[in-house]
Amino acid sequence: MAWASIDNGVRGDSVWLDRSWDRGATWEPLLGKASIPAAWTGTRTLMYNVSDPVGHRRGWIRACGDAGAVDCTDWVYPRVCDGTSCDGADPASASGDDTPVPSTTLFGRTISLHVDQRGGMAWGVIERGGAGRFPVRFLLGPR
Repeated sequence: MAWASIDNGVRGDSVWLDRSWDRGATWEPLLGKASIPAAWTGTRTLMYNVSDPVGHRRGWIRACGDAGAVDCTDWVYPRVCDGTSCDGADPASASGDDTPVPSTTLFGRTISLHVDQRGGMAWGVIERGGAGRFPVRFLLGPR
């Protein structure tokens, strides 16, 4: 499952997920798009499956945000773990804070996707946010 959240934002800042089944060639846009309402400083999307168990496929996911302009992280393909191995690798070798795709920038802010392969969690961070704009944290939950 995946969800995105935005913290320390202002009214109208928004966050959402995009999901793809073909490495980003096509995608389902704006999954769970959530905007910060008046008098709040954050919000989150609903949770969405990254996998399609009926179709026996795993999706690609990215987090996007809008604070006067839109930018997204690169696509990430979550590893599947069965309790003893993750895609054939020993889970003990997984990194606690891995950045599987390069970061991007929006108006001087660095947007990065972080993954804890060991814990099955992912989160996005926007660094160097200015007054009245986000730092954002996108949280992707366990599968």
